[in-house]
Amino acid sequence: MPYIYDILKSFRKNDLLDVGAIFGFDVRSSNRKDDILDRLSDYIQNEPGKWLSLMLERDLNFLKALMAFPTGKPVWLEYAEYPTILEAIGLIHWSDEDEHFRKVWIDQEFAEIVSGHLDKAIMEGESSGRFEHERLLLGILNIYGVMSYGDFMRTAISLFEQGGNGDLRGFFLTLRQSPLVMVYRHDGYVFSPCVEKPEEILQARGRLSKNRRYRKISYAQAVEAGSDAPFFVLNAGSPQCKALFQALSDIGYDDIVIRRKLHDMWMDSQFVDVEEEAEAVFSAVSDKQDSFSTFEEYQACMQIVADYVNSLPKWKLRGRSSEEAGTLRVVLKSDSSTVDTLKEASSLMGLFVRHADPDEPCPCGSGLRYRNCHGKYLS
Repeated sequence: MPYIYDILKSFRKNDLLDVGAIFGFDVRSSNRKDDILDRLSDYIQNEPGKWLSLMLERDLNFLKALMAFPTGKPVWLEYAEYPTILEAIGLIHWSDEDEHFRKVWIDQEFAEIVSGHLDKAIMEGESSGRFEHERLLLGILNIYGVMSYGDFMRTAISLFEQGGNGDLRGFFLTLRQSPLVMVYRHDGYVFSPCVEKPEEILQARGRLSKNRRYRKISYAQAVEAGSDAPFFVLNAGSPQCKALFQALSDIGYDDIVIRRKLHDMWMDSQFVDVEEEAEAVFSAVSDKQDSFSTFEEYQACMQIVADYVNSLPKWKLRGRSSEEAGTLRVVLKSDSSTVDTLKEASSLMGLFVRHADPDEPCPCGSGLRYRNCHGKYLS
């Protein structure tokens, strides 16, 4: 018990109660903190088979990947937008000292606790259908961003009844036990782990769309949107996504990197009304601008990005795409390669005109010198 006890001893009483709920260990709030700490530490240390069977698919796969490395040795991984639950609690150690990569490691003591139970928990999660249930729940949240708890439950049950595998009783069990619903729930709302500030999404909805109903989705769409955590590719089977995947492959990205780039585009596309985020949508192309033989090829690739981004569900639009809602659209101007989002006209995309000498004519064809045209938008 000392190992887990030492990790949890700095937690407040309410935090210990939350950890107990996530790990399937029910303790009364009327109990003293020391008693809760003792009993919870003993449970986590001695009953790994029970609590591992409740962990999210991402946590289990992440832990299995770390178990392949020597314990205690830091591993550098691509930085994900949100930590695993095991990281948040401190059972997996991490450091984000690097802006782009996360350093993670596990202790020998923790490896010994889970080593005989981890593979079984993963197999049971897959065979029982629990992982697919979680992908459905996660996909709903990824598509809509933020929902009231009531709307979320009604949507989840309706979609499961339409296309889910297994009995409804098992799905209700997942709804009740899944850490996803416990951790990402606040003030009557449930939100995607990728949403950092749910209140901003809620505030923007009334401003951007008069339609207060959520866009209808299918069971398959939701499961697809919730698969392969923590990096998600939405609308993966769409013509726009297939065209973009091929375009990014043609300029030198491998398949794994492309999936991460598509995830980043999805995230950045949620905030194209913010100048910096609108620019970030095209970074996968702008970072490879030297790969293009002509500016026309460059623009064509950017248009493929715009087509994909405009097809994606937006949190602020209750799951509708920019094309469907007629707002938050990214439109490349053929004459100057600028981009419109919410504004009638915007010159914020000077980044995506190829660089030129300050006194040379601007490549956009305006007739102005580069420094007086798109060059002035670069810092």
